[in-house]
Amino acid sequence: MSSETLDYAIADGVATITLNRPQVMNALDAGMIRQLRVVCELARDDKSVRAIVLCGNGPAFLAGGDVALFHANLPKLPDMVLSLAGELHHAIVALREAPKPVLASVHGAVAGAGVSLLAAADLAIAAAETKFTLAYSKIATSPDGGSSYFLPRIVGTRKALELMMLSDTFDADTALNLGLVNWVVPAAELAAATDRSTAPLSAH
Repeated sequence: MSSETLDYAIADGVATITLNRPQVMNALDAGMIRQLRVVCELARDDKSVRAIVLCGNGPAFLAGGDVALFHANLPKLPDMVLSLAGELHHAIVALREAPKPVLASVHGAVAGAGVSLLAAADLAIAAAETKFTLAYSKIATSPDGGSSYFLPRIVGTRKALELMMLSDTFDADTALNLGLVNWVVPAAELAAATDRSTAPLSAH
């Protein structure tokens, strides 16, 4: 199953959700958010799926929301944000409700909602060159996608506040030390390492 914004495929019991707007580093627009909810709920409910993988096509995993979309719709932005945030949260809830493990396989930029999606997964693997940032404070918005819930539970309250308020960029080794990711591998090995990690997760 493919759309203009993401791909959804199942092989050997693993459902792979691939964010697919590489021209904008997979920034979330309205279509992608709505489609993300659909496929997260499909993966949650499909009894043939024994593990779920989240990944991104192109140079990044997910570089946050599509700020250009917001700027182009300023008059109706409050209603738009309310609607789209609700759809994103339904996708996150579906991942958390899924009775199967969720693995985030990330590379490039992981910003804003990208961190939220990463934090919602059960396990995470990152390419060594990956850069992370919450980014919300830089555009004067509050975190969405559940990051304000997940991050304190993963990294501790004070570190979570630091990451959210200062929006500093940090590397994959720091993410590993914080517990945001479980493994860091060379970029060329990310796909193979992801396959190795999902093999035991999808076993009967």
